[in-house]
Amino acid sequence: GSSFVSSVLVEILPVDRRVFKKHNRMERRPDPEDVVLTTVRNPVSQWVSLYQFGVAKRGPVRKSIESFGADSILYDGSLNDFQLWLSFCLDCNNAKTLPGNYAEGAPHLIGYQTFRYLRLNLAVRPRRMRHFKKKENLTRFVLDNLEGAHVLRTENLREDLAYAAKTVLASVLPDPEQAAKIIMTHPVRNVSTERSFGPDDLPFETVQLIWDREWLLRVLFPHFSESGETEKCSQ
Repeated sequence: GSSFVSSVLVEILPVDRRVFKKHNRMERRPDPEDVVLTTVRNPVSQWVSLYQFGVAKRGPVRKSIESFGADSILYDGSLNDFQLWLSFCLDCNNAKTLPGNYAEGAPHLIGYQTFRYLRLNLAVRPRRMRHFKKKENLTRFVLDNLEGAHVLRTENLREDLAYAAKTVLASVLPDPEQAAKIIMTHPVRNVSTERSFGPDDLPFETVQLIWDREWLLRVLFPHFSESGETEKCSQ
């Protein structure tokens, strides 16, 4: 998602890109007049995507896990292997094997995909979450400290970014309507081609395990509860 957004903004904005860092926190708090865009993805899809990047021998998650000697994961692309890998990643006792200092960001309460989102979008350091014991207290803390970003849903990325071009970005674009047209035809980037199964192929129990850990994303983004991939959890 972020690669697509970045490449589109380079094309449509009348300014040069000042810095490019993937999956990193902003180095300063945004000013009130700044327009901040962020992306969020259904964690069911995100987990499948991260595994498939590993199958293709790509991505920091596979590299980080292997550096800790977790050799029981074959990355053979099968659903069974994905479920073994997923169980390993969802276990908070294995938090230190995942990148981004997840072990310091309340792995006892939230899953890795939730942490990744909060790491980029909290106005404070994620390590401040590690002291919380109850979900309700953590939820209150997160709601009080989220940056005021305009959220783009990865599942509707083109549409959401085109809407942003005509609203929150309109004042800095020479032609918002033309920018929206460019966005709708811009090629998708960074898509894994190693795919023998998708989110809709996951058993109910597997989807439920994901949402048990990534519950806070549903609190922050109720639309996940309305999507096809999450209906399996409410049947």
